[in-house]
Parts: sequence; C-alpha cells; structure tokens
Amino acid sequence: MKFLDVKKIFSNNTVKGFLKAADKVAYREESLDAVARAYIGQGKPEGVSGINAEFLQPNEQLVYCLQDAQLCYKILQKKDFELLQILYEISQEIKLSFFDTCNAGYPTEWWRSKLASIEYQKVSSHVQEWIEENMTYNDKKRPKKKTGVKYLGGHVIKPTMGRHLNAISYDVSSMYPTMANIYNISTETINCRCCESDPAARVPDEVMNDINDYLVEEDSKARKKEPRPWHYWICQKKRGLFADVMKDLVERKIRYKESGLKLKEKSVKILANSGYGCFGNGYFQYQDPRVAELITAFGQHTIKSLEKFVGKGKVLYGDTDSIYLAGANDDIIPEAKSKFKVKLEVDNVWKILLLTNNKKQYLGLTQNGELVHTTLTGMKSNQPSYYNEVAKKLISKEFLESFIDTSIEITLERVLN
Repeated sequence: MKFLDVKKIFSNNTVKGFLKAADKVAYREESLDAVARAYIGQGKPEGVSGINAEFLQPNEQLVYCLQDAQLCYKILQKKDFELLQILYEISQEIKLSFFDTCNAGYPTEWWRSKLASIEYQKVSSHVQEWIEENMTYNDKKRPKKKTGVKYLGGHVIKPTMGRHLNAISYDVSSMYPTMANIYNISTETINCRCCESDPAARVPDEVMNDINDYLVEEDSKARKKEPRPWHYWICQKKRGLFADVMKDLVERKIRYKESGLKLKEKSVKILANSGYGCFGNGYFQYQDPRVAELITAFGQHTIKSLEKFVGKGKVLYGDTDSIYLAGANDDIIPEAKSKFKVKLEVDNVWKILLLTNNKKQYLGLTQNGELVHTTLTGMKSNQPSYYNEVAKKLISKEFLESFIDTSIEITLERVLN
C-alpha cells in the first residue's frame, strides 16, 4: 500500500517557496494545524493535539483521527488538487514515481533522479577532496550535520528607507536557471581540460573578485577564510548537461505560459528554480558547490551591472533577482536583453512604496490598487502585542492612501492614536 506524506509535501522548501510566491501562503511551523490555517483558512479543533489525544476515550480518539484525515484531504483538494497535479507533472519530468516525488521532502531527491536519468557525472576525486576540506558543519547537532561548502549568495542593494511615490520594480525572469544556461554552467564544463588556456573561457575578473571577496570577509561562514585555489574557466567547446536541462525547462515554461498550460508551466518553473541549490547541499549525490557558486556569482554580476547602468542614485533597493527604481527607465529592459541575455520584466508599478532599512521588509500600494507587503518585524508572533497592533494598522490601503499626500508626522500620529 502506498501513501502520501502530507507533512513531507508541505515541509519541502521548494513547495513552501512556490506557495508563498504564487498564493502568498506562508507558514513557519509545519504542523497540520499551522499549514491548514495558512493554506485553507481552517485548522484543527482547539484544545486537542496529538500530545493529549491519547488520553481521550477510544471513540473520541477515532473522531480526532478522522478530523485530521479530513483536514489533510481538504488541504490536498484545494483548487481541484492543483498541488498534487503539479507534483505529478514534476514526477514525469524527473523519472521518479508520483508517490516518491511527493514524499521526497527535499528537492535533492528530485534532482538525484533527474540527473541520473541523463547520466550526469559526479565531481572528480580531486574536487571531492577539496569539497571535504571546505565542508562546514553544524556542531550543535549529534552527529554533527553537514551544512555544505559556503559560497556567495544573492546580491542585496541596501534599501533607501522612506516613502517613495511612483517607484517601479523589475525582476529577472528565471534568474538562476538562466545563469546556468547562458554561461554553460555544469560540473563537466567547469575548469575543463580542453579550455584551460583559452582566454574566452576565463570567468570575468569582476565575477571572480565577488566570489573571493565574500570568502575572505570576517563574517563569512566559509570554513577557510581564503580565496578559491583557482580562477574559474568554463568550457567553450561543448554544452554542459545541467546547462541544457535549464535551457529546456526555461524555454518550455515560456511555451506553456503562452499556450495557457498553467499546471505544466508551474511544474517546470518549480523544478528549474530548485536545481541550483541542490549542488550546494552536503548530502546531494551530485554535490558540486562550484556549480551553485558560479550561478549565484553571475546573478550578482547581472544585478550589479544593471544597478551601474541605471545609476546608483536612482536605485531604491534590490534583492537577488529584483531591482527597484525611483521611476521608470525605458532603457533597462533592452540593456538587460542585449548585454546580459536575460529577460527583465516589470514586477510592480508602485503608487506608494515604503522601504525600511532592512531587506525583505517593505509594504506598498501598486498603481492598480493591490496591497503588497512582506512579513514585517512588527507582525511576527515573537513581538509584543502592541507592535502587532501597529503593524496591522500600517498594512492597510486606508493608511497607505492617506500617506501619499500627508506628512509622515501626521500619518504616524493617526496610526498611534
């Protein structure tokens, strides 16, 4: 008999990321109650949990278990079982059974199956030795847990704190899959034997400097605070297997979107976005931190170059694949396409945008009247109730509309009173 592990489905970080981006569904705990309340607005009966259910009478225990089973079904049933349909499409892509795809818990199992199906090669023995020498661990756990070889992450442009009217934000479509494709990043193409002396294969100095600058920083989490023992080069004579997989997924995502095949579009998008990070996982069968590092480094290079093109004084904020400008720029999209071969799209045109001095902490109202916000510090459950009350008042169309033509002092006075 086969079964679906609902907890594993909703604890998969790739699934969590998809739900947050697509449906604005976010949950910090992965209990059935927390997931159900966030996803379908309905939770478990109050006062009874798995801890105290064993003390109930037998007939009450049966009712409790039945209610849990019904809640699991309601979660999976949402939007005509959309999530399960997406996971089925992914299972077809990766040559893994539907049940194993759902119950994997981590995207590394998806990509283990996908890469095995195309006979992807593992790193060489000397690269594996380098990985082991640079592996980091969580020493607080016993046995200690591998946390991977540390590498450069996404580029964050410090937010310009304050109120911004008529700002515009842009996103690089499929940033990391696109980096793998256009720069031909794959295990067998990195530092290949055939192109070592080819100047065209050499990774730009700016990219290499970003990689090494992170590694030697005082607060870097790298095991060794030293530059990489090589200057990367990438094969110019043959296409990489991972690069080709990313190219295929991105192109099909575009075709599916144009054809209105939403489930297929979502499935290849989820799969593509989950790929690069697996290579940095210390337990991944095809682990190769060089792949993940080069992808994020070229991503940083792209956003930094666009920031330089626009002019830093006109950039309000940026994070990984997005850039927020003080106003529209007619040249940035064609510049991104012609020079960096990426598709830059308008994400939001803001009627008003409020930026804090912390990344991923903003709220605003778009020109079409949509209220958009991240989980502000004051909204979190570990904050005093007074902070929660203020945050609720701030995150409203009424407040933001009044803030457009009113001074900050008067608006805040209204909120606090």
